[in-house]
Amino acid sequence: MSTLPPHRDASPPPSAQLSVSNDPVSTEKKRSDHLVSDTNALLSKMGFGDRAFANAADLVASVSSMSVALYEKLFQFRLRNVERVPRTRQDYEHNAQVVADALRGALLEQSNDGDTVDELTGQRLCAGDLGSIRRLLMMLEQVYTLLFEESHEVGERLRDVSLASLGMDATATEQDVRLHRIAIGLEARNEEEKQLRHAMNHLLDLEKEKLREEHRLTTSVLKQIQKEHAEREQAMENFYANQIQLVKEQTRREAKERELVEKAQRSASEKMMRELRHDRENELTRLLQEKQHLEETRRFRHTSQMTQLLEKTEEHSARRTDAFYTAAMKARERHTVNNHQHIQRRTSLKPYRTSMRRSTTRLATSTLK
Repeated sequence: MSTLPPHRDASPPPSAQLSVSNDPVSTEKKRSDHLVSDTNALLSKMGFGDRAFANAADLVASVSSMSVALYEKLFQFRLRNVERVPRTRQDYEHNAQVVADALRGALLEQSNDGDTVDELTGQRLCAGDLGSIRRLLMMLEQVYTLLFEESHEVGERLRDVSLASLGMDATATEQDVRLHRIAIGLEARNEEEKQLRHAMNHLLDLEKEKLREEHRLTTSVLKQIQKEHAEREQAMENFYANQIQLVKEQTRREAKERELVEKAQRSASEKMMRELRHDRENELTRLLQEKQHLEETRRFRHTSQMTQLLEKTEEHSARRTDAFYTAAMKARERHTVNNHQHIQRRTSLKPYRTSMRRSTTRLATSTLK
């Protein structure tokens, strides 16, 4: 166990005073490092070696939680009125104050110096006061020494008492003795041991009766729990069986709905493809008809132009020979113009073919004449 450093109010030697006055930052750093090393040593003894602090800032940040954990580890019971999930600084200060008050009560701190008593507060601990943290560490080390070193002799003497005949566990008895001795203080230790020996038989009888009653209650409660557990298991089995059946039905229903949806989608797709194919065929037919109509129109215009040229040529030659022939040619021209206007009003392909035949016949007749 590390040696406890002197109280911070103690007067240092002259050389130390000179060094402090010359380099206060270095001295404060050494004090904080020494405090961190002593804290880590205590944590290692208590079984928290993996929670060692790296520096003083880390120690100040966790001093409240560390003090609660060490106190409960030492006394083997949970403190009351402690915020298990602290969220604010006031919660941490409250936890540290609870530990400080509990340590004072356990060690029966009766100091004549009011400043020394007042300095160990949760507010100062959480504020990073190294002197208060040192005082807390000293009290924890004192409790550790009291529990695990000095009380070893008391435990050895109490083991000589015939507790086996009383049916009580020796380890639990030693722990009770330790807690009672801490509560009454170091000065009343021997007297308390004597009183405990006299009161032990009565306590053991009460404890046996309490254990028997607890055993009866536990047995009845256990039977009730087993019955409730069996009923709960049966209910859960029925529930899960019903759920499985519902899931199966839902799966079948979803599969059927999915099949219907797929059929509807296929039918819609086929219908859409048929409509698209029909639209494309109609569009292609319309384009072919337009192309054929344009071709027929072009041929008709060409034929008409050729006919007009031939007629003009024949008319020119006939004017030189016969006036009656000229009149006949003019009548034929009027008739040709009327037929041409009538053909333009038609839209189907058959009338165009008929007009072509008539035009060809007229052209052949004119040529022969």
